[in-house]
Amino acid sequence: MLAGIHQNRFKTFISHNGLFDMKSWYLNTEELWFANWDLGGSPYDNPLPRAYTEFNPSNYVQNWNKPMMIIQGHKDYRVPYEQGQGAFQAARLKGLKAKLLYYPNENHWILKPHNGLVWQREFFDWLKETL
Repeated sequence: MLAGIHQNRFKTFISHNGLFDMKSWYLNTEELWFANWDLGGSPYDNPLPRAYTEFNPSNYVQNWNKPMMIIQGHKDYRVPYEQGQGAFQAARLKGLKAKLLYYPNENHWILKPHNGLVWQREFFDWLKETL
């Protein structure tokens, strides 16, 4: 969410398995206890918990103005890969420099040593390119 409210404090962003749209995340995560606890309930509750309006990154895309690298593991069932794909698409639609680092065989954490090396290289290369 910082990308939409940072007021030019940052020059670039890196999101690792981050949330993009709270409502779609709620409907696709494999475990609802955390979603209910963190967001204050379902997107269908009345009244709607304020997290869905005040803290939903997709509500602030119009303010995005910095390069963004999105890192996403396909086997992350807590934060499904569509969250990263959505953020990447939104950044590209805004005309921002954006990169999607996609790991089809990783989950929320990058656990395979060779993937970890790629993660480190891409992370620091992105910072060199955008800072």
